Amino acid sequence: MAVSHALDIHSQLNYFNEAVQRIEKTVGATQASEIVKNALFLVSIGTNDMLINFYDVPIRALEYSIDDYQNLLLQQLESLIKNLYGAGARRIVVAGLPPIGCLPMQVTLGSIIPSFHMFERICVYQQNIDSQLYNNKLQALTSRLQAEYNGTRVLYVDIYNPLMDMIKNPRHYGFKHALQACCGTGLVEMGPLCNARVPTCSDPSRYIFWDSVHPTQAAYRVIANLCNQNVLPQLVG
Repeated sequence: MAVSHALDIHSQLNYFNEAVQRIEKTVGATQASEIVKNALFLVSIGTNDMLINFYDVPIRALEYSIDDYQNLLLQQLESLIKNLYGAGARRIVVAGLPPIGCLPMQVTLGSIIPSFHMFERICVYQQNIDSQLYNNKLQALTSRLQAEYNGTRVLYVDIYNPLMDMIKNPRHYGFKHALQACCGTGLVEMGPLCNARVPTCSDPSRYIFWDSVHPTQAAYRVIANLCNQNVLPQLVG
């Protein structure tokens, strides 16, 4: 997490609890409870953990098998959801992993590892299999929690398949570049390495990825539209 500067789960929960306390001071405990109850909580966990801690800087790979590490992440996720439920959350949406092996960063690293596909820009097959395995486990977890928490919606959001379809059929979505990002060389730059001093492409809407890890606004729009169609009706139904 230190590499990506992402807040850990504990810190995020603390900030959430502080926000709830401020809301209570403003509108009172009863109204604050209703606000939390009717709010939509979007949870996305796992991509940085797999990408940075297991694949690229394989600290966790020295301690855990891929199966055990995924189970550890899912245990942490379940604990987070339980904490949110305890705080009054009743509409929780959990995003699955993307096809990590198709992120431009991983495609680049995969192309320099000695193999039959060395120097080819193709998705890293095993990492995508790992993502699918995690997502299968995550779907089972959200289904179980949905059944356990009466009156609560705990829903899984599929990121993998929509993003993979964009990568396989970029022109169908108006994209020209599938495995190269808009920022810098499009091969390795991500996060803070994409800044005002780094050149970017002239038309990000033609790219699936903004940097070597994160999709562009155009790609996120496709995913958001699918969520509007497939997920939101379940939250309000």
